[in-house]
Amino acid sequence: MSNALFDIPVTTIKGEQKTLADFGGKAVLVVNTASKCGFTTQYKGLESVWQQYKDQGLVVLGFPSNDFSQESGSNKEIAAFCENTFGVKFPMFTAVKVRGADAHPLFAALAQATGERPSWNFNKYLIGKDGAIIEHFGSNTEPLDDELLAAISNTRVSKSRPAPIEAAHPRLRQFLEAEIREGLVDVSDTLDRSTIVLHGDGLFEPASTVVKPAYAGVIARVGQAL
Repeated sequence: MSNALFDIPVTTIKGEQKTLADFGGKAVLVVNTASKCGFTTQYKGLESVWQQYKDQGLVVLGFPSNDFSQESGSNKEIAAFCENTFGVKFPMFTAVKVRGADAHPLFAALAQATGERPSWNFNKYLIGKDGAIIEHFGSNTEPLDDELLAAISNTRVSKSRPAPIEAAHPRLRQFLEAEIREGLVDVSDTLDRSTIVLHGDGLFEPASTVVKPAYAGVIARVGQAL
């Protein structure tokens, strides 16, 4: 299922031909949407999820549908409504059928894999980075619902992690070694210096090891050295 799912062609709301493979390496949240639905305000929550996780391995994909007679505009009108009303920036696609014999192949595959076809607008299908279907969430599940966010986190999407010391700054390891040699940093035997990580603000810390309190002093000096 995984590779086949990512090979299904889809068309962006601007008319570009794509497949889910174009969002490779990311978990995917597929949502059937509508502009005149009681759940339409979920666009705002979906945009929040997108903004929170777009740099941590998740993409939200919106597929408008008139299957429930609540999406009658053209693709251009739908795009304008989403952006002007809810500030939607996550990828949107052309209006499709999401259920029945004429369902778009993506939604047909999602329904077959989960046993859940959209019963209304704003159903949500979470797909892992490998294309495996993880879970289906119905219309009543808000985008910022704890259960949905937990499922997103379990796809191995997470907050940005500091880069390894060597990748983050080539001079930092050299600086640390000098500090250790000079006795300015008292490192315990359990410290694996390769696990030290550099934060975006210039501070660093051991990722999962224990160091003696004297080690903390290097934090105040590293900014000057780099």
